[in-house]
Amino acid sequence: MDAILNISNNEPQDAVIDEGCYWENTNLRGATKSTKLFIGNSQIRKESLLSKISKFFENHSFQKRLEKFEEEEIKTFVAQKLFKIDGIVCDEETRTMLVDQMICSIGKSMLSEERLPELRIKYGPELAEWAFNRLQHEVVGSSDVLRKATAEYKKFKDVDPLLTWHKLRPNERTHIVSKIQEFSYHMTQMVKFSLLIDPGHIRCHLSTFIDEFNDLEELFDCVELESEELSQKAFDANYLSKARNSKLECVDMSRVILRLPEYLTDANQTAVFRRAPADIFGEMDCPQINSKTDYPNVEALQMEEVDKCPVYWPKLMGEELQFGSLVVRNHHVNGVADPLFTITELAIFHADHPQEVLYIQHWQWDWRDYRDYHWPLRLLQRSRISPRPTVIHCLDGCGRTGTLVLIEVMLMQLLRGSINYDYPMLTCASFVRLQRRHAVANHIQYLFAYRVVLHWLQPYVNSYFQRFRLGFMLQDSGFVGKFDEVAQNWARKVAPR
Repeated sequence: MDAILNISNNEPQDAVIDEGCYWENTNLRGATKSTKLFIGNSQIRKESLLSKISKFFENHSFQKRLEKFEEEEIKTFVAQKLFKIDGIVCDEETRTMLVDQMICSIGKSMLSEERLPELRIKYGPELAEWAFNRLQHEVVGSSDVLRKATAEYKKFKDVDPLLTWHKLRPNERTHIVSKIQEFSYHMTQMVKFSLLIDPGHIRCHLSTFIDEFNDLEELFDCVELESEELSQKAFDANYLSKARNSKLECVDMSRVILRLPEYLTDANQTAVFRRAPADIFGEMDCPQINSKTDYPNVEALQMEEVDKCPVYWPKLMGEELQFGSLVVRNHHVNGVADPLFTITELAIFHADHPQEVLYIQHWQWDWRDYRDYHWPLRLLQRSRISPRPTVIHCLDGCGRTGTLVLIEVMLMQLLRGSINYDYPMLTCASFVRLQRRHAVANHIQYLFAYRVVLHWLQPYVNSYFQRFRLGFMLQDSGFVGKFDEVAQNWARKVAPR
């Protein structure tokens, strides 16, 4: 509750993620008086010999951590991609075994000859060729496999500001380091240990983080909003036919209006602004059968394909669907750009003007649990460097969608924010919820946002004490170890039986 009272008079505005304003900040924890940088007037105090030696070893340790972090990221990316290929190979081998047992020899030869074109249509030509070569047991050199598997990973590495910020000018870099150290210090203070959980053993617990999420749940009960922030006239008029859940309201202030040849509006979609038009997130719930025609006019999508959500895009390469006067064609299926997502390139054009084509990417994956904290950084990287806005949605357009947006807002607050807040994650979550009610639905999603951000800043945390409490020093310890335990228990609870 104290956190809410502290931020109630400091409503988060777009300045939370302002791109400029690298203002003077000398509150870098762990720095001695002789090493403070005064960025505002560019005055740098003379460093002592001991300070220079200490800084040398800190920089050396940082470079080692950064190299190890990048190596582990590539290993994880390659391992997930090869696992995806092995899954396709296993499915095809199972199919072949069933064909061998159930169909005559003539039918077998016909099926084997036609299989590669079918795989190309379903998985895209690149992934189909790769899987087909594995099925034929072709020998490929390990260097070729690594080059092929990491090509997409390295493609955008040098243009992502999240990976290149340490190459900025010294004053800008120092400002970001200060914010990272503040955030890691804040998380360290929230990590608690107790002897009561397992008598006789010191165990970490995350009750402080859960209490912070409970404060977020009570935000609108404690903070009085203006009439403009409360207005939801469009939602009240359309939620019976357009909204999947009438309890997940959408305010007029940030509502997105879709205009097709005839006026159409979805009652439950929201824009979350970051910095510029290209950095706008659109959040919406999954379309219903009667609102599928509202959905082609978007820039990019990421969703979970479940039985409750109709497939509103052409899934197979070459297929077309028509929504009123708009035609949506599956131009290409890319199965190799990411080990988890299926990326469909859609061509959208007016039936009367087929020469004017808009190309968008549709990213789809079934996000079921919270054990993998690598993929949000890869997905958000594509959104971050895209010149156009991004539309994200899950089933309700709040829980998992809001979690993904919260991660990006928190990362941009660390990277470009001009102000430090006492409760950084809570402030960013409040900023998101002011625009999309009920974003981040439960405590595991809130903890997941912390875990993803913590994964990114892992190499930049210098304090050994902080690294120990956060769980970077010992396996199954600190925040990292406890979160992994919570995520594992959650995965078992939601696993299909």
